[in-house]
Amino acid sequence: MLLTETETEMMSDGNPTVVLDHGTSSIKAGLAGQFKPHVFLPTLVGRPAFPQHQSIGVCCGEKALKNWRELKITYPIAESTITDWDDMEVIWNHIFHEELKIQPDEHTYLLTERPRNPRQAREKTAEIFFEKFGAQAIYLAIESVLSLYTSGRTVGMVLNCGEGASHAVPVYEGYALPLSWKRVSVAGTHLTDYLITLLEKKGHSFKSPVERETAGKIKEEMCYVAMDVQQEAEAAPTNWLLPQKYVLPNGDTIKVDHERYQVPEPLFHPPILDIMDEGLPEAVVTCAKRCDVDIRDTFYKNVVLTGGGSQFPGMAARMQSELEAITPSNTKIRVLDPKYRGHAVWLGGSIMGSLSTFKSICVNRQQYKEYGPEIIHQKCF
Repeated sequence: MLLTETETEMMSDGNPTVVLDHGTSSIKAGLAGQFKPHVFLPTLVGRPAFPQHQSIGVCCGEKALKNWRELKITYPIAESTITDWDDMEVIWNHIFHEELKIQPDEHTYLLTERPRNPRQAREKTAEIFFEKFGAQAIYLAIESVLSLYTSGRTVGMVLNCGEGASHAVPVYEGYALPLSWKRVSVAGTHLTDYLITLLEKKGHSFKSPVERETAGKIKEEMCYVAMDVQQEAEAAPTNWLLPQKYVLPNGDTIKVDHERYQVPEPLFHPPILDIMDEGLPEAVVTCAKRCDVDIRDTFYKNVVLTGGGSQFPGMAARMQSELEAITPSNTKIRVLDPKYRGHAVWLGGSIMGSLSTFKSICVNRQQYKEYGPEIIHQKCF
């Protein structure tokens, strides 16, 4: 049960913790103890492309999308890893001063990270938050662990289908098992690209940043996972519910039909996109086999879906069916699809950041000054 804002402030010995969930396509931010993030911001930055547009200045998120014709748009996160730190500072400054309206040096921060985030990236994060923002303390938390908190569990196989990367991560007693996780090379951005390719064959263009955002919305709102793609295709001529219309921002209408079930399919069969990798069900089995035999059954009975790419209708049923097909007949499979899995990572951070013990596990300002950025590896694991 989440705390009210008042309760959070009373127990946190100061200002509430700021929770930042860094996604490849969007960033979610807010205060610990809240049920949902206050900020949903597209992860992109725009800089004036021509001298006559200097008055727009450097901007990010929706403002950058609105003015994309006059800006050079860049994306500071690729495959769930920060690749442009200057751009990230622009986004963080915007979130703190324009969205949350806080003084950065008065708060503790919980930041999410992907499994096996590079050491250099972790240290750079600590450096910026302590030296640029003057943070009271920070903590880096693995996305999969936070997602599991949201489902009320501390043990489970977390299947995180994000925009930049997908991961199967076994979590035991609140800790990710680092040697057992499996990365899947297909993620949300690949599915958006696939949808754009399919729609371009029908004569539609999605080349600009705004048009790409629209393609992403079509994917999220109209696509679903079929139990059997071949049967779905054979039934299509008589399925009057399949074709649907989507109204574009400019008022034009496009018809989406077979693309609705075709687009999510690479999550199960990456070779569709010429990606030679396991699909999500096989990744779960690979992870389980890397774990101690005594706890494998526990993971199979607690497969937790999370991330935007897990929200397709039919996803849980298809995962259940495919896992049952590729595991021994006596294996008990249970696939869970929590209601709030689209922002489960942030919500788990909100829960964790609300705990009375949270600040004791953080890296504080004094520890950073004494030990340097390397301290982050000793306290956040």
